[in-house]
Amino acid sequence: MMMKSTHRFAFALLGSTALLPAGAPPTFLEKNGVVSIEAEHYTDMVGPWEEVEGRNATELNHGTSADHRMVVADAEHPLAGGLRGEIALPRNSRLQWGFPNEHANVAVVAGHDPRKAVVYGYEKGARLPGGFAAPGRRVSTMGPRENLPESIALFDAAIRWATDGSTHPPSALQIVQEIPLRVTDALAKQRLEHAGFTVKLAMDRSVETSDTAGHALVVFSPSVRFEGLVGKFRDIAAAIVLADKRPLSEDLGLSLPPTITPPGGNAMLIRSGGWADHLRYAIHFESAGTYRLWALGQSAGDPGADEVKVFFNETPQPRSERFFELRFPDRPDWTDRAFVRRADNRKTPAPAMIEVPAPGWHNLYLVKGAEPEHHGEEPPLSRHYPNWRVDKLVLLRTDTLRPHGEGPPETRNDGTEPVPEAMIAQMPWLPTEIWPVRQGYTVFEAEDLTYHRHWILKTDPEGFTGRGYLEWRGPNHAVTVEGHFGNNDHLHIRQGSREDWLILRFDVAEAGAYRLDVRNHHLHVDGDNDTWIAPLHKRGERNDPIVRIGDSLGDGPGFSWLDWGVQRFEFERGLNEVRIGGRSIGFGIDRIALYRDGDDLAKARALDPKTPPARPMTGR
Repeated sequence: MMMKSTHRFAFALLGSTALLPAGAPPTFLEKNGVVSIEAEHYTDMVGPWEEVEGRNATELNHGTSADHRMVVADAEHPLAGGLRGEIALPRNSRLQWGFPNEHANVAVVAGHDPRKAVVYGYEKGARLPGGFAAPGRRVSTMGPRENLPESIALFDAAIRWATDGSTHPPSALQIVQEIPLRVTDALAKQRLEHAGFTVKLAMDRSVETSDTAGHALVVFSPSVRFEGLVGKFRDIAAAIVLADKRPLSEDLGLSLPPTITPPGGNAMLIRSGGWADHLRYAIHFESAGTYRLWALGQSAGDPGADEVKVFFNETPQPRSERFFELRFPDRPDWTDRAFVRRADNRKTPAPAMIEVPAPGWHNLYLVKGAEPEHHGEEPPLSRHYPNWRVDKLVLLRTDTLRPHGEGPPETRNDGTEPVPEAMIAQMPWLPTEIWPVRQGYTVFEAEDLTYHRHWILKTDPEGFTGRGYLEWRGPNHAVTVEGHFGNNDHLHIRQGSREDWLILRFDVAEAGAYRLDVRNHHLHVDGDNDTWIAPLHKRGERNDPIVRIGDSLGDGPGFSWLDWGVQRFEFERGLNEVRIGGRSIGFGIDRIALYRDGDDLAKARALDPKTPPARPMTGR
């Protein structure tokens, strides 16, 4: 069963008009020669565009950067390990950092930004950014790396300071992902033993708070997964050392959490799609004439990435010659640098100018085309990971101004200007299946959902229930466009486009807390074993982040329920919606079970493969 096509809109400049209904997609006005648009506020979208972090996102919200150096901020503090000055890093090093508060001892910072602490610690009793006092010493530091002697010195300093430099080092609990140990974990264990600690290992998926009893130090190794550790170790009295685990520093209250991007602070990017996949912006102009287009965006310095193509009043199609391309800088900035097609050269430099033939309603399109231009009957899909993004658009009738900073305020149509009905986009697509939740549970086959081409129906290997199972074969959404890895995603930018989602709709008979589990299939312990999940229509709310769910073959190969990440949802009586977004290629979903939290009977029925699947209701 394939998702219905989103290529179904027809637009016109004439026809009947209507005031926009509440919740309708936005349209825009020219006001005193200015049109200003936040790119994520499109009138409609055709193709798999994705909303990502926008202005200053990399600088303000992430906890990982590609750096070439660190700087010792406080050489006199023991956490600096006797190091001074700058520390050169191997090429393309991934450097984890956090935002500690004023009570932290900051020893080392990221070379590109002194606000970002790489090595920092809190004394016992210090007030943490999480709002409570540290039960014991707490340190966030680099994990030891074989190719960086300074990292070993910093890790050694962290474990010494955390235990107050005891001459008789006590026992340490080292939390790891797997045994045999990975290289970085083995090196951390070696350094602990070298310092005189007796080391006990614990697996991240099974360790409990009680396991810390009798240990004066708990070390979280670089490999540990975040999900299974949330909320377990905040109140323990033992000293804690985090090695390259920024998400855990937020959970333990050591670092300020990432901020929620404010409205208008995000941008648009396309990861894959056809040549004519586009965003459309419906604009009402008071005056005809020539307008210069400025765009706030970023290319990330990838010379192979496509430029963004701009059409005005013409539905995008590959053989058109009436468009221009914008070339973005490699840092977020405003640009009007454009290229147009000529008979002898399709990269002729030209200003980004738009001719408005008459007052009234017009369409502006942003298009992701494949490079180079193709002459076959069907252009191939564009590349999966272009690194440009569009953040804001500004049209100016005067040629003497250039936007700066945030640019002018958005000129949204507040409903005072009627819009031609043919220009109002249809509301976002939703499947018709609605699953009844009765007697505290429901269970259904994944293949009975409406799904997009990135989800493939498979019947091999055997062991599935129903007619088969769905496997994610779309883009890998394990990292952000900057290449940063992430677990819980409070900014809601890693789930992919709506076409990537499995949208689950539940009619709940009794409001309350429910758990959602997935009977899944994959081949490896890591790499193909997880996916994203979140409530629908909850973007940017810290209490409802997009989170990872997954399975690490803890039950052996074959089909099994999740090993970790079974999510708890608060559902109201009536219609509730959840989305599952593709993350790692090869993750398969056979059955989906929803059961009332704390209801053992409902859980047992939902997770029993012999329980007959529910049949969907229909609705919108």
